This record gives sequence, C-alpha cells and structure tokens, in this order.
Amino acid sequence: MKTVIAIGEPLIEFTQSDADADIYRRGLGGDTLNTAVYLARLIGPGAVSYMTRLGKDTQSRWIIETLSQNGVGCGLLRQSETGAPGISMIECDATGERSFTYWRSQSPARQMFALDDGEDLALDKAEGLFVSAVTLAIIEPAGRERLYNAMKRARARGADIWLDLNYRPQLWNSASVARETIARFIKLASTVLPSFDDVAALWGADTPEAGLEVLSSLGATEILLKTGGGPVYHRDPDGTLKVPMLRNERPVDTTGAGDSFNAGYIAARLTGKPVSEAIELGHELASVVILHKGAIIPRAAMPAMSEESEAV
Repeated sequence: MKTVIAIGEPLIEFTQSDADADIYRRGLGGDTLNTAVYLARLIGPGAVSYMTRLGKDTQSRWIIETLSQNGVGCGLLRQSETGAPGISMIECDATGERSFTYWRSQSPARQMFALDDGEDLALDKAEGLFVSAVTLAIIEPAGRERLYNAMKRARARGADIWLDLNYRPQLWNSASVARETIARFIKLASTVLPSFDDVAALWGADTPEAGLEVLSSLGATEILLKTGGGPVYHRDPDGTLKVPMLRNERPVDTTGAGDSFNAGYIAARLTGKPVSEAIELGHELASVVILHKGAIIPRAAMPAMSEESEAV
C-alpha cells in the first residue's frame, strides 16, 4: 500500500444541535483532514499521515490524539509555541445545507513551509500527496512556492498527487489570484478533484461538460468532477465517463460530503479497483456521511467497506 501525506489546516468544528440552537457539539474538521481520516479508516493505520502545524494548547493536543485514534500518522505535524487551531461554527438548514462562521487567523498552519528549514523535504519520500485549494490559500507565498516545488519533485518521481479544488473566496486576495494559483497547481496533479461549483465560480463554466473542458485545457490529466449529489464525471486520456448517482433528498448535514467521497474514491483506486467502482464506493461513503452531523462520523457508522474498529 502506498504511503499518503495529506497537507492542510485542521479545524475544530462546533456543530449546532437540533434540539437546542444554543448548544454546539465539538468535532474535528478541515477539508484535507477529513479526507485523511476517512482514507486512514478505509486503507488501515500507518498508510496516511497528516502534515500541518498546531499550537501546544489543549485543543491542539486533542486534535493530535483524535487523529492518532483514527490511524492518521502525526510524525510530520509541527507544534508552534504560539497560535491555536482554527475554529468553525456550522449551522444547517432544513435541507442539510450548511453555513459557516470561521475564526482561523491564529492558526499556525498558515506558517507551513514559510521558512527554508527543510519542512518541505519531508514530502520527498511520499508515494502520494493530497492537497486542496484551501491549503494553497492559507499559506504564505513563499510557503506556497516551496510546496509547489515539493509537489513538482513528487510528480517527477511518479508519486500520485490529488488536488481538491475546494474554492473558498474569502481565503483569497482576489478571484484572479485564486485562478492563477490553482491553475498552476493543476498542472502538477495526477488527479484533480473539483466540484462543479468550484469550476463555475472560478472559470464561469455553465455545465459540467464545460468544466471538464476548462480543466483539460489547464493541463489536468485525470479529472473527477462532482455535482453535489448528481452525476459524477470522470475524464482521463482514455475518455469521459458519466456515472449517475442516487441523490439523497433528506440529508442532515452535507459537511464533509465531498471530502469523504474523495477518500472513498482514492482508497478504491489505491487497492486496484476500476474507476466506476471507485466512484460508487466514494458515493456510498458520502451518502452515509450526510446523514450525520459534523464532517467526521463515528467509526461505527462507517459503511461495511471500512475497517472494523471502535467508535471515536
């Protein structure tokens, strides 16, 4: 099994209770972190590590403990003397659609790769890297350039690079900076994992098919495009595949749906399953995730394809 390093920013999520709007449940979140947890559950402990920066506060320690309990390696995680994890508060409407309020300027993750101290060199032995546009948005330009070079080295030696195009406008100085930056990283990715909303917001694509054309023109080799519960589109040099999905009309909370889909797809591909089966497995996991509050569901709620373990 390949070793995979996911890179990004952990968040502590406070999800609003159904019973009392003044009560919030603490959970773990963050797009690449969600994918790392689900991927580790699916392919087993020891294969997935998470690279980030945290503080030395109690909440940072709780994040590290929770990651470890879920089989995610923390050996590449650095702890800063100052700072604390980012926080998000999630409220869901009657359809399960969520709205977020963030406090993340204090997050040490923003300083990843900021110094020429070898942090990026730790990526040089990875057989797979998982990065998102959120990761690209939060780090400083110098850190972004070091990450770019590390990913370029990884691609040159044949490592898998998965890039989730999670576009969050509030994290970028402008849409033009986001387009330019993300387009540059697309060329490095072996697989690009966008939602149609990402491609529509960034490049004005008005249909999924137009989105595929845009991403192909930017140099994407393999594309897995999700449409929010609708059909999933896959494109690679062999052609384009459209896979209809059974939409769940009564989701509880859509937080983490795309992240878990990514994990299911990647896990299936890493174990040699064909694209169509990998898409089905990604959809199966995401369909369970949206029936629970918060981004990360208890282990006991995982579909049968997951590893058996105690609930966290």
